[in-house]
Formats: sequence, C-alpha cells, structure tokens
Amino acid sequence: MSNRYKDARVCECGFQTTHRGAWSIHTRTCKKRPTAANPVETELRERFASLEAHVADKEERIASLEAHVAAIATLEQMLGQEVENTMEARKRGRPRGEQIESCACGYVTENKGNFWKHLQICSYVVDGEKDQLRERVAVLEQQLAAALERNATLEQMLGPL
Repeated sequence: MSNRYKDARVCECGFQTTHRGAWSIHTRTCKKRPTAANPVETELRERFASLEAHVADKEERIASLEAHVAAIATLEQMLGQEVENTMEARKRGRPRGEQIESCACGYVTENKGNFWKHLQICSYVVDGEKDQLRERVAVLEQQLAAALERNATLEQMLGPL
C-alpha cells in the first residue's frame, strides 16, 4: 500500500506509526520534534534571536541617551538661571552710595577705574604702598578678566537672549 511505510516511524515524544498521513500530521504538530529538521526555519530562528538582542541593546542605548539628555536639560536650566541672575545683576548695577575705596588724601569714589588712576598720581601714597597697590590692581584685573571670560562663555553658550 502506498499510504504506509514498510517500517514504523518513531518520534522522540514516543509516537509511532506506519501510516504516512498520521506521520505527516504528527511532524507538523509535535512539540518535541527538533527544529533542526528544517534548515531555513533554524536560520530564521537564529536571525530572529540576534535581532532581538540587537533591539535590546538599542533600547539600553536609548535609555542611556535619554538619561543623558535629561541631565543636560537640567544643566541648561541651571545655566539659564545663572545667566538670568547675572543679567539682572548687570541691569541693577552696583548700589549707589557704596564706597569702594578711599585714599589717604580723602579721595573717595564708587568707580574702581577712577580710584586706581587717582592712586597712580596721588602724592599722599608712599612708594611702598604704590607697589602693593599695583600688585593688588594686577590681581584684581586678572580676576576681572576671568569673570568677563566666564560671562562671555555663558553668553556664547546661551546665544542671544
């Protein structure tokens, strides 16, 4: 008969038959049958597994980048607040009536530039004091230059307001 095998076919699950139709149906539905019987299916399963791993890696990278973007947004917000505070302080300026320095001759000013110019020409200042004052002026000018540089960097990072 053409619908039967000569010898019985045996599956790993224990199913046994000589009938071709029963064996065909069983091979398609058996859960214990190895998938290696179909090389195309095996290749597709491997490819699917590698793509799943690739997607998982991408999701991790996306989560990491989202955390990084959130941190940058927080820093930008803090920087924006700092620039806003600096701009407000600039608009306000120094409170009037605040005495910056006074000279031995009695000269008092609110403008540092005018005060240092005065010290260079004032006859009341002793030579030793002039050297100390020049050193202090140099230090203050360096601090001012650093502050101006920081401010320029902040303005450059924020762009025009």
